[in-house]
Amino acid sequence: MAFGLGKITDFIHGPDNGELNMNGFNRDTFVGADRETRDKMLFDMLSELYSSIKSLEKNKWFHRGLSFGGGIIGGFGGVFTYWYFFKGALG
Repeated sequence: MAFGLGKITDFIHGPDNGELNMNGFNRDTFVGADRETRDKMLFDMLSELYSSIKSLEKNKWFHRGLSFGGGIIGGFGGVFTYWYFFKGALG
C-alpha cells in the first residue's frame, strides 16, 4: 500500500472513534482532499479489497470442504433433533 491507509477493516469502523470512514479517513477528509489525493485513496482502498478477495480465493477448496462438512453435520443434527422431539409422530 503506497498511501499507508491501514487495514480493510478500518474501512468500516475507524480505529479511534467508530465513525464510518474509509481506511482511516473520514468523510470530511475525503471530501476536502483534492481530486488526485481522492483518486489515490480510492485506488489504495480498492487494491486492498482486491488483495483480500484474492487471498480468500487461494483457499477456495478448503472453504468449500468446510462448508460441505458443516452441511453434513447440520443435516445430521436436524434429523436427530426432529427424531428426538417428534418420534411419536413418525410411527
